[in-house]
Amino acid sequence: DVLAVKLLTPSTFLVVNILQLHYFHSGWMKLITMPSDKNIEGPASGTLKDIHAYAKENTEHVNSSHTQRILKSEPKTWQESSYKLYFRTNRLYKQITYYTWRFAELHAYKFVLFLMVLTSVLKVCAFNVTLIILATVGLVLLRLRKLINLLTLIATGLYILSSMCYQLAIAKQHIVEQNFFVRNCSQINLNLSSMPNDTAKWFGLELTPTLDRFIGLYILITIALTFDAIGRYRQRHRRLSLSVRFNVHLIENRFPILFEPFTLKNRMNDDTYEDEFDMINYREADKGICDFLKYAANFIFYRFGLEICYITTVIVIAIRLDIMAVLYSLWLGIFLISSRRSVQRMWLFYILFLIIAFPIQYMSVVGAPPLLCFNYPWTNLNFDGWPQLRRWFVLPDYFNPPVATQLIADFFQLLFACQQLRVFKYESSEKDSKFIETGGSNREIIYDDDIYKDNPTWDFVINKRHWLDQIKYAIFMYGEWIVVSI
Repeated sequence: DVLAVKLLTPSTFLVVNILQLHYFHSGWMKLITMPSDKNIEGPASGTLKDIHAYAKENTEHVNSSHTQRILKSEPKTWQESSYKLYFRTNRLYKQITYYTWRFAELHAYKFVLFLMVLTSVLKVCAFNVTLIILATVGLVLLRLRKLINLLTLIATGLYILSSMCYQLAIAKQHIVEQNFFVRNCSQINLNLSSMPNDTAKWFGLELTPTLDRFIGLYILITIALTFDAIGRYRQRHRRLSLSVRFNVHLIENRFPILFEPFTLKNRMNDDTYEDEFDMINYREADKGICDFLKYAANFIFYRFGLEICYITTVIVIAIRLDIMAVLYSLWLGIFLISSRRSVQRMWLFYILFLIIAFPIQYMSVVGAPPLLCFNYPWTNLNFDGWPQLRRWFVLPDYFNPPVATQLIADFFQLLFACQQLRVFKYESSEKDSKFIETGGSNREIIYDDDIYKDNPTWDFVINKRHWLDQIKYAIFMYGEWIVVSI
């Protein structure tokens, strides 16, 4: 009976794989095979707006009027009411699916990086320094997304395999029981007699009766990496399928756009290529609440990214309350008294400071390996308030290391700072002028000598067209008093 139970899981796995290969594999491969757009020639069979309409609802662009006619018609029988309800539900489901995949394409990678940092701070060990460094590099260099995912997958796979091998009886016999990684530092320095002496545990390997919980977070990272790869593959497959269907060349949008994300690559008469976008611009955002929400989803960080970074820094300062909080306060003070152009020049140095400080802080939490029997210079210091002062300076200690969970706030600070660096690159790059034209300029008009005589912006104080103008009027007229009262 015991043998049968142990063989049940691998036997079931084998049977499922055989069924998959014999009955479903060929059809599945045809379904997910990447289409090719190399042989596309001739005129397109639809505009970019038609492609977006089709992608959201999976209905032919020529039938868009038929869709609106169904939605606006009054049902006369219960069958028509049921069909209309089904039509609305199915249409909503397809739209939610469409935007969910696009959202995953944009932000699943950031979730993977956050999961790497969360795993590192919840389980402090030397191996996780690798994850912290990879997460830091991944935040700064988004174009290395595939490489970072691959290196993370290799690192977590090796750690999971090492942790499982460490539980084997042969490892217990030749490594654990022989104290292979244990060193008695009291023979070198009597002050180190009570320090941790197991280097394997410092690295992240230890015996545990619940291995699934011990490596659970690393398995979760592997699953997240898998879904990130699936999302990217699915979106690329979708773009190529639409390219073949509409006889166009769709490419990945280099801008972080959620609504109307497709980019059309058009060949010009002089054999050059020009990208065509269908993003809602800042002038269309005033038409109504729905258009404004679409514009906000596309450009909220472009418009208010600097303010979001400042707010995040204030939150980090309130959480940390140590030497790093003082350094963050200095940076924040410099930014607040500087113009946007000056902040743009200094931002790269701010990023360099963050990407150096973030891994060093985690290394301070991990500390030196016990195998070295290293004695910190401040170990023998003992006076009133020294434990609090050591914690304030974020100094490593064998018995009371710095709090690792504080680094979660630092991760979000670095994340938003890196996103703001991309915004500054958009503003200073000529090839990204389309993004600036659509989102609107962030140039500070307070320093202009000329005052707008003919303001192109709608006067929502005097003439209110819809609820969006009412909301803007309330914020404009009463927002200051709300801030003062808080």
